Amino acid sequence: MKCFFSLYLLLFVVNSEAQTLHELKFNGEDFQFFKIDIDTNLKVKYIVDHSSSGEIELKINQLKNQHNVFLVASAGYINKNYENTKTFPVGFSSKNGKIINQTILLNRLHAMVFLENNSILISKIDKGNINLKNKNFDLNNALELYRYKNAIKENELSAFQTHLLIWENKLEYFDTINNINFKRERRFLAHVEDSIGKQSYVIVNIPNWMKLKEASAFTKQYLNNNESFFIKTMINLDTGGQDVFEIYSKNKEKININGQAHINEAITVLVFYK
Repeated sequence: MKCFFSLYLLLFVVNSEAQTLHELKFNGEDFQFFKIDIDTNLKVKYIVDHSSSGEIELKINQLKNQHNVFLVASAGYINKNYENTKTFPVGFSSKNGKIINQTILLNRLHAMVFLENNSILISKIDKGNINLKNKNFDLNNALELYRYKNAIKENELSAFQTHLLIWENKLEYFDTINNINFKRERRFLAHVEDSIGKQSYVIVNIPNWMKLKEASAFTKQYLNNNESFFIKTMINLDTGGQDVFEIYSKNKEKININGQAHINEAITVLVFYK
């Protein structure tokens, strides 16, 4: 069993103690741990642009002019089309109620990530069943699927699919993941709770190449044992087709921790700001 060397280096703090970035050592390799307290000032936006028109960079710059943007990360997976300029999200995707990709991958991607009222809500797709706004939908049933998509439109929800890695502090669904032994950089988004019930989002960025289950297991070990977090849920963020990861200080200066892709290559991103 691999173990963590808990060496902390506080790089910066944004808005008091609400967001903190640490650089840590794990078996001699560096990785980053970014904690975002969930409070009334936090805003999260899902931006998607499948036309490769540079709209995402434009929208992020507009947000920077109006708000304190402190983290940008690629969201769900994309299907690159090298023959034309169209690149679409893999799995179901919507933006403010407008459905961009109607295909729901029931047996491959078990996390449906909703963004509503500046919050991230992660719902588990279990044998085709999903909960949305306290209503259950059986997505295997054509009528229920129709009602689900109508609920997305009526509530003007943004949503995307990705791999669900941890649910209620347990590793999940690794037997359904293709290329399970493939190694690459990893980035996860977790919704965690501490011993007194305070909730936070955590983004773990792992620049060294690891298998998905191996990286998920050691992230769980660290969050459980070193931070005493209960992991309510953890999802995978794309580091393949669009490895975008940017962090900004309270002075709006870019921190020297980056993904492999420039922001103008992004198709789907999550933007955290205040």
